[in-house]
Amino acid sequence: MATVNFVRYRSQSRAALGKVAEYVQRDDKTDGRRYVSGQNCSPLFVAQEFTATRLRHRKISPVWFYHYTQSFSPEEQITPEQAHALAKQFAARA
Repeated sequence: MATVNFVRYRSQSRAALGKVAEYVQRDDKTDGRRYVSGQNCSPLFVAQEFTATRLRHRKISPVWFYHYTQSFSPEEQITPEQAHALAKQFAARA
């Protein structure tokens, strides 16, 4: 069974969003971006799209983004494709 954790950030800003987006899309973490996708946004332009949405809808919330991680037990026989599919299902529900 997957464990899902919420990653807290002291600072929520466009700069923090950009750094997180870069980090989670690193080639070494995503098999050359093979396991990168977006929920109602383009992963390549996520920081720009989030910023545009905030401006368009005059959002003043201090929350810019949410960052979750998922982990699996070494005993679980899960492929990267399965892990990615589970992450996309979680994102669709969250």
